[in-house]
Amino acid sequence: MSQSKNLHEAERWLKTAQQDLRAAQSLSDNGFFAHACFQAQQCGGKALKALWCLYDHEPWGHSIQRLVAEFPDVTIIPDIEDWIRRAAALDRYYIATRY
Repeated sequence: MSQSKNLHEAERWLKTAQQDLRAAQSLSDNGFFAHACFQAQQCGGKALKALWCLYDHEPWGHSIQRLVAEFPDVTIIPDIEDWIRRAAALDRYYIATRY
């Protein structure tokens, strides 16, 4: 990926992550907690995909835990074990809250 394409893709992923976060907040404020959890998981995944693009890597998949654990430059992620634990918690809401 070229540097400008990387930045464009990162911005696109981040913009949709921010929209998902606003949706999660609105859903939670209105008592739709399962839907809010799903949107929070989506937000986390898209924000991490933005990070992958920014660092010139192609993101793949829906598992936040995998996106954290397999990030090519883990030195930029402080306390990665905590991130992996928190990512696993969000991943539990990907399928369970949809049905």
